Amino acid sequence: MILCFHPLPDAHQIRLFLDSAGYGIVYREQGWIECLLVRGEAERWVGRGDDHDTALLHALSQAFPSQAARTALMTALLVAQRGPATEAEPANGAGHEDGAPAAASPLTANDGDGGRPEDGIAPPADHLLDVVGSEARADHRLPAATPPPPLDARAALVQVRELRQRILADEPDVAVLAPGRQRLVLLGWIAQARSHQEDLPELGPVQCAVQEIAHLLGGLARTWWPGSVSALQLRAQPVQALALLRLTARQAPTSWKQVADLADQELHAVEERDEADGLDDRGWGDEALLAPPPQDPDGLLEDILTAMGPDGGIPQLRQVMQWARSIRWLRGSVQQVDQWATVLGLLRRWIQEYPDLACAARLLEPEYRPNRPWAEVFRREAANARRAQEAAEVLAAAPTADRPIGPDGLREWLFRALPYTDTHHEAVVAAMTPFAAQILLMESARLPSRRLRRRLLKLQEALQQETVPSLQTESTHDLIQMAHAGVGAQGSIRHDDSDGIRRRVRQLTRDKRALFVGNRSDPELRQRLVELFHLADLAWAGSEPRRVDGAVQAIAGGAYDIVFCATGFLEHKVSTKLIDACRATDVRFYRVNRGRPLTCLLAVARDCAVAPIHAREPEPDPAVDAVGAVH
Repeated sequence: MILCFHPLPDAHQIRLFLDSAGYGIVYREQGWIECLLVRGEAERWVGRGDDHDTALLHALSQAFPSQAARTALMTALLVAQRGPATEAEPANGAGHEDGAPAAASPLTANDGDGGRPEDGIAPPADHLLDVVGSEARADHRLPAATPPPPLDARAALVQVRELRQRILADEPDVAVLAPGRQRLVLLGWIAQARSHQEDLPELGPVQCAVQEIAHLLGGLARTWWPGSVSALQLRAQPVQALALLRLTARQAPTSWKQVADLADQELHAVEERDEADGLDDRGWGDEALLAPPPQDPDGLLEDILTAMGPDGGIPQLRQVMQWARSIRWLRGSVQQVDQWATVLGLLRRWIQEYPDLACAARLLEPEYRPNRPWAEVFRREAANARRAQEAAEVLAAAPTADRPIGPDGLREWLFRALPYTDTHHEAVVAAMTPFAAQILLMESARLPSRRLRRRLLKLQEALQQETVPSLQTESTHDLIQMAHAGVGAQGSIRHDDSDGIRRRVRQLTRDKRALFVGNRSDPELRQRLVELFHLADLAWAGSEPRRVDGAVQAIAGGAYDIVFCATGFLEHKVSTKLIDACRATDVRFYRVNRGRPLTCLLAVARDCAVAPIHAREPEPDPAVDAVGAVH
């Protein structure tokens, strides 16, 4: 800001005025001149220029920032500099006896007057405006007073104030829009305001009114958190709005008026696109899933606000996802729209700022639609909560190693716990680890449903992984001794010794053609399995789709009697293909997790408890001792 006033007062007159007002003047030279006006500890005004007088004028313009203040000051200083005008004085002012003009000050225009007060002392600063009101009007040589703002400036101020009122009135409607539309509305509002600021950069009231709108919109953006709107930045330029005008802008806008027009066009284009994509008139995709609404929507919203709290910290992901679902369901049914928008904005900010919460972002995307009405979603969540409570009660009653329990009691508790292993699998595995030997020898045929039978098999596989490392150096006989407590229990294998169980297993496997499906070739494991089960042949197939398809065709053609499937290495769809092929041809199928010999033996041993055996009498087995220790 520089002083645009002609003529300017004498530099000496300005210094006298500043001195009388209590200001000190300090200069510094460092390639240019810097002037500092100081008044105690309260005020500091800095000006810069090519010389001392220019720097002083710059500092003075900082101390008197408005046009009205500068006009009043300059007028008063000129009146004080010339003294009272009289009718006898010539128009061009001969202030010296010899009639020669005074030397012009660097601050004085060439046509200005160089006279000074006779005593060389400036009048007190607080009387300068009174001088303007009386004597300045009588001096025809002084510049005319600043004219009032033109009519278009007044109209611009009215329009800016009307825009602010329109923003306040439309705020509740915009608060429930999808975030992309909110960004465009905010952009259009600030662009309209700044277009007036752009046309009238020196009109103070318009500048202030536009800044009020910018402050208001900045607060809304922080509350709604719809994403970046760079046009709200203090020093934003029209070209920065191009990032939000992807559908309509063909080139970068050069004025805020263009931005306002393009933002309106972009909003209409987005509305048409959203309608074609099946979104509602506010840009959301779940309009049809909001009914029926919550019984007490405002109460639910208040509960969420209370739980969030002003200083509650960042919640866990599960809680954030619960709030996100709730806030989506509450859309359109709450009366306090501003609080609804506040919660939604806070959730967006948390998800953006904390990577651990990123999984919840999908729930807040406008296009997101649950696969059922929101009311049904919450009914299922309530049912899941009840089920979790039931599971906790079952787990609390789990048997422990230091509390004896009979085979019937163990089986009864396990059958109560199996329905909850879909959500509490690890907890059930941990509870059953002390009883792993008995669980591993249970058979699943007596369970009432295929689902429970699959869950028992999954539990047994997990227990094998938990217990096999400690059993790798023990013989099968040792394993059977560990399971001695389960002898005679329904669903377990009755046995006498290790030789007996191996002989019984081999009655199912001797001279059979078998297939092992795994993720890689293992000649050593193949040889051990052939010797353990006395197989006639053991083919090996990898998990590649082409090899799996070939294995399925071979099973269908009757090429194998037994199939071992290393489910720990295979995708579910691979094992499903093999199971279907085995069922269609009455081929025995065994899940063996990672394919360890002990796992394979136990899988067949469980089958022995229920499978009819049609085989010749066992022959003497000289190799029993060689494979007695199964790894």
